[in-house]
Amino acid sequence: MPEQTEISDERVRDYVIALDINTLAPKPWNPSLNGFAHAIEHREGLIYIGGQFSQVNTNATVLNRGYAVAFDTLTGTCVTAFNAGLNNQVVTLNLAGDKLYLGGSFTTAGGQTRNRAAAFDLRTNTITPFNPNVNSTVWAINQRGSKVFLGGDFTNLGGRNKPYVAAVDTSSGILDLRWDLTSNTNVYAISGQGANLYLGNQATFYKERFRAAAFDKTTGILTSFNPSVNNTIWSMQMSNGGDSLYIAGDFSNINNSQGPVVNRNYLAKVDATFGVPSSWNPTGFNNVLRSLAISDNKLYVGGYFTTSSGQTRNRIMAFDIVTGK
Repeated sequence: MPEQTEISDERVRDYVIALDINTLAPKPWNPSLNGFAHAIEHREGLIYIGGQFSQVNTNATVLNRGYAVAFDTLTGTCVTAFNAGLNNQVVTLNLAGDKLYLGGSFTTAGGQTRNRAAAFDLRTNTITPFNPNVNSTVWAINQRGSKVFLGGDFTNLGGRNKPYVAAVDTSSGILDLRWDLTSNTNVYAISGQGANLYLGNQATFYKERFRAAAFDKTTGILTSFNPSVNNTIWSMQMSNGGDSLYIAGDFSNINNSQGPVVNRNYLAKVDATFGVPSSWNPTGFNNVLRSLAISDNKLYVGGYFTTSSGQTRNRIMAFDIVTGK
């Protein structure tokens, strides 16, 4: 990806940008990073960003901020009280009340050992005891109830063999042995809305679940959800009503195990119970989708594409969730 993002009115934004939610026109908000931003969360007038940067520039002042930073949503000023003290990249963030959970490739946070997962108390901007101790990158982190769900390319958690996905205690990060989640390869996406926990991965789960599966959040039992996708899922987003799930990645068709196969390039909408594909089908993407977000009646998508629906759309666009246009 380029070092800078150039938008239609020729203003330059370094790795992070604020857009008008209706027109996608850039806003004046302009903090500058010196490396990729991978994840964003919002809380009480602040924006938290995780990524692969080491410095930020706000109001012509350069500050050292390794891999995580907070900005004021109105002024773009760096919040100096928040300094995570990380030594490697953050690829996922999850805000849960006053806690910010981080996942990535780091091994220190807040002056303490934290292998690839950590949490900060945002009331005090201090590290919490949460410490799952994971042996490789955490790509997805999602807190629900008394558990935090982790997905990634790890194979060991807290000294136990636990490949690719795990449920841990929200406070301590200790592995919850009652949850025997299973994936055969890297997990990149977790969505926890509704009664189920939805996971997206690179290959298979078990019992003929290809790259997408759902587990009951109370019992951990595998559900009937089975869209069966033919390539990696990078992002999942539940619909406003909770009856459908949007999935994005680098796949080209779904419904492979149940049939008939349905062509869906990089983006699909499926039934949240069984994974049956919807007729909703925006077309014409020419490259991978990596992120999804819903606001009101619009689905925002981001990725590496430059065209969609026969029009030029460079890496970000929005769809009406009813019409797909």
